[in-house]
Amino acid sequence: GASALSAGVTAEAIASRFMAASVLKKIKSEISLRENQLNHRGIFNFYYPLALTSMITLGVQPLVTFFMGQSRMALESLAVLPVLTSFVFIFRSLGLSYQEVVIALLGEKKENYNILKRFAFILSSCLVGVLLLIAFSPLADFWFNKVSGLSAELTMFSIIPLKIMAVFPMLTVLISFQRALLVDARKTKNITYATIIEFSGIVIALIIAIKWFDTIGVIAATIAFVLGRISANIYLARPVSVAVRNQENELIQTD
Repeated sequence: GASALSAGVTAEAIASRFMAASVLKKIKSEISLRENQLNHRGIFNFYYPLALTSMITLGVQPLVTFFMGQSRMALESLAVLPVLTSFVFIFRSLGLSYQEVVIALLGEKKENYNILKRFAFILSSCLVGVLLLIAFSPLADFWFNKVSGLSAELTMFSIIPLKIMAVFPMLTVLISFQRALLVDARKTKNITYATIIEFSGIVIALIIAIKWFDTIGVIAATIAFVLGRISANIYLARPVSVAVRNQENELIQTD
């Protein structure tokens, strides 16, 4: 598995280099001196909150594994969670990629904001609808048992956590949209704060669910994931609103 992942990433990097060659050539030919050129300090101030976000996010999984190891039905939970999260990631990935779409298509005057917002709603609704259809139908048994190779017992064990995680793709689309707007507004620190809130929410939810309510590990983990992400979405609502409003005011003044 590790060898396959490394080979895949390496192949992707090589392919991306060749695919981007013509675009890079065009960009280099259009570079001109400007009064407000970007410097290394500007790059660092913009970049480090995003780098911290990735580092904090990577720390979630080891903590979840630690808490599940102390939960009720720990072995079953540890066996099922990677299969469950991998399946949900198929739907989440469509939401994760939407961040780049918004950044690229928003427009200099934010003229595409409304249509991108509508598309985000349509995309999230479709993802949640399809995942709910699978979670509440025999398709879930087919995926976990026939495709993923789980036993009948572990397959049944996976159904409730899948139903809990069904809303996660929608939350992913939302946070990708929010992050894209903040990146466009150069307000990346708020993204880090939101990730810290999500991380803290997951840890607190796990402690409460496992230590106080003796919840089954995988159920506690999926509940924690959802609550943590909702907390981040709620926190980002105000910074995003302020950023959009400030940019609209700047455009009005410019015009």
